[in-house]
Amino acid sequence: MNHMNRDDLEKLSIYFIIHNTGINECSVSEDDVKSILIDKYIPRKMPLKDVLEILRHKKVFRYIISHCDGEITVKDILTINRMLLHEEDIDPDQIPEEKINELYRWVKELNYRMKTSSKKDSKVFILMELHLKFEGIRPFRDGNGRTGRALIVWSCLQHELTPIVIEKEYNREYIECLKHRDLQNLYKLAVKNQKKDIDLVKNDENNEMTKNALKALYNELEDIYNNFPQTDELEVKKAEIQSSVTVIKNKAEYERVKQDLREYEKACMIHRRNLKHNEERENDLGRIRKY
Repeated sequence: MNHMNRDDLEKLSIYFIIHNTGINECSVSEDDVKSILIDKYIPRKMPLKDVLEILRHKKVFRYIISHCDGEITVKDILTINRMLLHEEDIDPDQIPEEKINELYRWVKELNYRMKTSSKKDSKVFILMELHLKFEGIRPFRDGNGRTGRALIVWSCLQHELTPIVIEKEYNREYIECLKHRDLQNLYKLAVKNQKKDIDLVKNDENNEMTKNALKALYNELEDIYNNFPQTDELEVKKAEIQSSVTVIKNKAEYERVKQDLREYEKACMIHRRNLKHNEERENDLGRIRKY
């Protein structure tokens, strides 16, 4: 049964889309996904296929969330693949009867073994074993990998496991595991990525510290802005930094914005010093004119 809150599910959906499409050689960033799904605009000149991949994966994720309280069925598998390929329907008669029968056996084994296993690490091992079997069946003309990895996420949510999303950076290792049917290394890869998901889905244990750090950065920016005279150029710089603060995702970006803030403060100080110098110069000239 799905045990994650709404915020966690939204983060997981973005993470799932980035990496499940990435393994399929679709290069999209977190900002791309957020812009298309949340802000409803395409942020850059993207290939149409990449935009469609994002939208189709979002549809698949919503389907998983709405159905993961129940067991996976062959109909679910056909539906997910149809969504990913954007086909009107997948007629089981178009799939060889032998493949359909293998799918029914696969679903029965998956549901039985996951339900009767009591340990979480054993469930992860079973998932990887069954994933290898699914990719060996290859029931569809396309989208077998994307479909299989979506089913992993479904099973994790159904059985209250930390979701496993194979990161695109591990694409080569993942493909090698499939190619050589290397269950042991696939299991290790799943555990490694599962731990990464803990960090992402729970949004780090130092979330409050992170919020406070960003708030302090924003307050410092406002203090500088309110205490120094501004030019049009400084106004633009301030707006850029303010925008950057709202999208900081990691320590490296935090440090970069902090450096931008220091440079902005320095520019403000120079501008104030120049104004003071010009004012003193004008006063001196005024006194000279009197004489």
